[in-house]
Amino acid sequence: MKNLYKILFILISATSFSQVGINTEEPTRMLDVNGNLRLQKTEYKANDNIYDKVLVINSEGNVDSWKKADVIAKMDELIVETKKLYFSSSPDPDIQVPCGKFLLRFADVFRNPIPQIKLKTANTTVTPVYYNIIGKENSSSNTFSGSIATNKTLSIPVDNSFVSIDSTYKTNKLDEIYLSYPNDDNLYRVTYLARTMSATEYSYTMICEKF
Repeated sequence: MKNLYKILFILISATSFSQVGINTEEPTRMLDVNGNLRLQKTEYKANDNIYDKVLVINSEGNVDSWKKADVIAKMDELIVETKKLYFSSSPDPDIQVPCGKFLLRFADVFRNPIPQIKLKTANTTVTPVYYNIIGKENSSSNTFSGSIATNKTLSIPVDNSFVSIDSTYKTNKLDEIYLSYPNDDNLYRVTYLARTMSATEYSYTMICEKF
């Protein structure tokens, strides 16, 4: 009788931990479904912190999981859009906008708002940044005068201090800047806009988009 129990235990264990196939005689996973799969009903769990993973499927049909936080981080890495609007009597250099590998800010240079840029993480060598800049100014109530400068380069020093990207900028001018990081496939579109709101107050807008 003891031997019979041992045999039954072995058979149950083997069955419990063996691979099971549906519509296949050679399963390669604990559950191998060869064919269509349908779920009749699911519950909405977006706001439930216990459900912190999403299902992912590779080209061979293997189903695994990926943490939701990792998915969001990957999306942020591929597509970036950050923006900042603040109101002040003068630019605040401590207000900075992350833009992929860069940081943006308005600096107060002789009471003029000057767009500046630096790296989020310093390099051990001087970093060249290539950019084109489109400047637009309100020349009348209905028209804008514009300027385009292409194939421009600035150098971010090893100490990673902020560098002015448009030293001629002045209030009520819109700068649309397209820039790239060396040996990087991404293109950044950066917008700077400082506007007069009253005799003593100004608005400062910085927008970053990565493609």
